[in-house]
This record gives sequence, structure tokens and C-alpha cells, in this order.
Amino acid sequence: MIQTSKIFNESKGQHIWLAETICEVHRQMYDLMVIHLRLQNPELFNQLLPLLEKAYMYGIKITKKLIDYKCMLPHSEKILSVDEVIKLRQLRIKLDAEIETFKMGINMVGKSNG
Repeated sequence: MIQTSKIFNESKGQHIWLAETICEVHRQMYDLMVIHLRLQNPELFNQLLPLLEKAYMYGIKITKKLIDYKCMLPHSEKILSVDEVIKLRQLRIKLDAEIETFKMGINMVGKSNG
């Protein structure tokens, strides 16, 4: 049976920053895997998918940590506008929700297999 990815399917296309991010590169890799590997080599696809999902989650956690550091910089109130701080906090909340969604997906998969 060929696996699918809840985390990539739900967050697909939600590019937040103008610059390319690690999460966006993971999405592009997922697209290529689905297009070129899913049907031609499902066994390899199924082996790569969990690793790619882990890498994606690590990227989200790194982004979250960088937001925290940016907001904690000395004199950050002089560097960031109020709107930027609000935007960063909203992004952090969104990333927290994405991590929780992913954890729930892992728990569901683990329960259905065991």
C-alpha cells in the first residue's frame, strides 16, 4: 500500500515568506517524489516519505526557534515594528498548530498499524 502525507497535503501551498524556505524545499521534494516515485517505485517512496516528513518537522521547529530568538533580541522593539511582531507571533502559533497536527497524524498511524 502506498502511503500519503497528511502534513504535506494540508500545508501545501501555504508559502509564508517571500524567500524560499527549508519547508518550501521539502514541499517541492514531496511533489517530485509523488510525481516520479509513488507509482514507479512505491517501496522506495514509502521508505523516503517518513524521513522527508521528519526533515520537514525539523525545519518547522528551527523556524519557530529563530522567531523566538528574533523576538528576544536586545532592543527588538527598536528593530521590529508592532506589525512585524504581531506577524511573527501569528506565524509561531501557526507553526505550533502544524506541529500538533503532525503529531496527531503520527499517533493515528501508529494506532492503526498496531
